[in-house]
Amino acid sequence: KIMALADICTEELDAYSRYLGRKGTSVNDTAAIMLLPSEIVNESAEKILSSFKRWADEAILVKEGLVSVADFWAHMNASCPNKINKKEADLMQAFALKMGYGLAPDPYYHHVKADVDGTLVLFPAAEGGRFSPSPEFISAVMTLRLGAMVALIDDSLDQAEQKVLENAINNNPGFTDDEKRSLHAYLTWQLHTPANMTGMKSRIELMGAAEKAAVGKVIVSVACSDGTIAPAEIKQLEKIYSSLGLDPSSVSSNIHQHSATEHDLVSSVPTDQPAAGFTLDANVLARHESATDDVRKLLNTIFTEEEPEEPESAPASSTEAGGLDSAHSQLYRSLLEKEQWSRKEATELCGNLNLMLGGALEVINDWSYAVVDAPVL
Repeated sequence: KIMALADICTEELDAYSRYLGRKGTSVNDTAAIMLLPSEIVNESAEKILSSFKRWADEAILVKEGLVSVADFWAHMNASCPNKINKKEADLMQAFALKMGYGLAPDPYYHHVKADVDGTLVLFPAAEGGRFSPSPEFISAVMTLRLGAMVALIDDSLDQAEQKVLENAINNNPGFTDDEKRSLHAYLTWQLHTPANMTGMKSRIELMGAAEKAAVGKVIVSVACSDGTIAPAEIKQLEKIYSSLGLDPSSVSSNIHQHSATEHDLVSSVPTDQPAAGFTLDANVLARHESATDDVRKLLNTIFTEEEPEEPESAPASSTEAGGLDSAHSQLYRSLLEKEQWSRKEATELCGNLNLMLGGALEVINDWSYAVVDAPVL
């Protein structure tokens, strides 16, 4: 019972400990106090809490929850860091959750973190705070990233394109309310954040021809959702096709094929119903992006960036693992041997390498952030 209680206390104080691990922090910082369990929070912080809540509620009501990272830290009464690494991202999530809010992007759910000069989206958190994402949720995150990238090809967002992406969330009965809130917040953030093909080359190389063709159709269906395709959009689509290893000249034929399919569907709509509704676009998109498990797996294969590529050979020095020393490189390679480890097994593994579990995982995740901008563990 004592060990179980110790584990609970350790978990409750984890975010607090992570914050104090940052350079220049103090136990007297407001952010540090806020990360303590509610039973021991200093009442003098109530003024800061109230101010943050008023600011967050107004942002949700007036600006769809969109706020700058700098403003978030300012209202947390803390100095904004020079870079958002894992410790900073964990602190932001923990602080928001303590105040009753969720944050997008969330590295755990959305596999990406905000830049220090970027934005965040605040939204009311679920009663339980966190949830276990379903496989459909994980696929949807990747699909929304792809869709947002295409929707913003011309540096502007058409309402029809946005509606298609929103419908992809709303019309899926498999999502829980918590998942829908998180996905909508992530979509809002992604539509206000530049997206590109960075980090996807190695994933694309693993795809077959049929898979690449399926992705090409997804991209075209989103681009066609507003009913028009400008020459600049076609040019950008051709560039994306080239990155996917597809024939750029097939963009035009895919656009014509999509238009013909849409025309057939519109022709079947009774005359007393609108012929250009968003439901049509959502159905066409859904047929391409989620009609088969192959496409779902494909989206995950290409757009999941949280895991760095496993080295082809074991690192012989600190430089071979992109900055990890020999012990941490060996630990990293050992952990890749299976997907899940018990705490006891991981602790023993670290002990054999003269490493402490908590510190070793921090080092590996910080290295992962530096390499692929996301945690690996």
